[in-house]
Amino acid sequence: MSNLFDYLISLAGGLVLGGLYFGGLWLTVKKALTARYPALWLLPSYVLRIGMALAGFYWLSAGAWPRLLVCVAGFLLVRVVSIRWVQANPAAPNRKEATHET
Repeated sequence: MSNLFDYLISLAGGLVLGGLYFGGLWLTVKKALTARYPALWLLPSYVLRIGMALAGFYWLSAGAWPRLLVCVAGFLLVRVVSIRWVQANPAAPNRKEATHET
């Protein structure tokens, strides 16, 4: 029973990490489309999101590679759902529309 609980915690943690990572990516891209200097949004966001994900994977796996795999599976599940959600809701305008360039 303990192993099942550990795997469920790892899966839930992977889902949360994926939600934070891809939610942060979505917000960053949305903001970068209208920013004067998009790199000032993209680079720090990337470093923060990668650092958070790697630290989360390390902590949730607790040195056990099967728990790491379950955590990564949850993370990737959020990725698939995020991609489908963004494709179904194309609310983000392209850069020219966002900055009113002609």
